Amino acid sequence: LTVRLYPNAAGAVTVRVFAASGRLVRTLGAPSPVGGGRLAVAWDGRNDEGDEVSAGVYVVRATGPGVDDTLKVVVR
Repeated sequence: LTVRLYPNAAGAVTVRVFAASGRLVRTLGAPSPVGGGRLAVAWDGRNDEGDEVSAGVYVVRATGPGVDDTLKVVVR
């Protein structure tokens, strides 16, 4: 799964994946400064320990300067 973001300001963007219960499953990469424009972040369906997650609904949240996006994804 690739999450495409379009922050309109430069700065650190943090992308986190949560289970439907609200439990943090994965932080995608270390927050690093990005310029305004386009950012693509890939999630391989694994948790922070490297294990594949169970099938279900997950919430992907991206926050940072110029971006505060949330989307739901389904893992089958």
